[in-house]
Amino acid sequence: MEMNTRLQVEHPVTEAITGLDLVEWQIRVARGEPLPLTQDQIKLTGHAIEVRLCAEDENYVPHAGRIRHFAAPPAAAFERAPLRLDHTIETGGEVTPYYDAMLGKLIVHAPTRAEAIDQLVGALTQTELLGLPSNRGFLMECLQDARFRRGEALISFLAEHGDALRERLLKKERLAHERCAPAVVYPLGTGDLPCAFAAPLRLSHRGETSPLAVRAVAGGVQVLGEPARTILLQPLADGAMQCTEDGVARRVRAALAPAADAPRRWHAQADGVDWWIVDGSFDPVAGAGKSQAATELRAPFNGKVVRVAAVVGQALAAGETAVVIESMKLEHSVAPRADAAVAEVLVAEGQQVTPGQVLLRFVAPQTAEEGAK
Repeated sequence: MEMNTRLQVEHPVTEAITGLDLVEWQIRVARGEPLPLTQDQIKLTGHAIEVRLCAEDENYVPHAGRIRHFAAPPAAAFERAPLRLDHTIETGGEVTPYYDAMLGKLIVHAPTRAEAIDQLVGALTQTELLGLPSNRGFLMECLQDARFRRGEALISFLAEHGDALRERLLKKERLAHERCAPAVVYPLGTGDLPCAFAAPLRLSHRGETSPLAVRAVAGGVQVLGEPARTILLQPLADGAMQCTEDGVARRVRAALAPAADAPRRWHAQADGVDWWIVDGSFDPVAGAGKSQAATELRAPFNGKVVRVAAVVGQALAAGETAVVIESMKLEHSVAPRADAAVAEVLVAEGQQVTPGQVLLRFVAPQTAEEGAK
């Protein structure tokens, strides 16, 4: 058990169902004033749920970086079930690795639990946050899970059902990527000059590359294939884009968020699903990115190096810990995906590293084979 002599992060839930301001009460008590009400005078009304919006991916790994775009959900959409959003997020802001990963809190108060869940899912859907990974989509999967809606989510909920939630989220990402990625990457406005010649695109999502052929058509872009697909594009007043295919319109927002190993990397959001697109269309076709990936181990996120286990000349097995990085009070082991011999160690204990920073270099596969001969 623990006692914290401060307000908990979840205090807005109590404030929503009681109509009281606990921060005001805390200040009054600190001034020596008595509590304004007794326990039996406090009335609870409706149902409130709060979620923490964090700079974490679906595996709870914290991230840092620059916010390329942020837009809060419109307050007018939550008149029946009030939405409270506590945050200091802004476009262009920097999320540093030195503090907790929480970016803000969304709290919805409604007459029933079901209404509160629906309104909170709607609020998360309309929250636009691009530039770095967040748990926005994962929160939505949790809220929409049948067990959660029935009130059956216990402490073990994520341990028991987290993999299934992540799999559902991944399917939605792949579908959004298939439907909207060409419209995100292909220059908006080229449809004004229809061209019979196709342009090759090689777009990657989570390491899976999709070679495509597209061409500009009046009002949009056509993805060649059997059958061909036409995506109509319409710029929206707030800078987003509407993509329409087969009569179905989707709101799409995207921002260029380059990384050290992916200068043409986009973060996109469509219908509440966000995913990352790496445009490798201008990379060499043969072995694009493979040789570099095979000879380097990069930091997956911001953090402090607390242990360097690898040494020059060591033969590391796939999955064997090479470097341990501390981030947000947790230690994460970073290891090669395949057997490799260490050629260079580029970091030291106590050093702060950023996403994409090279930690180790390995002996190139062909060089290692020649040495063995």
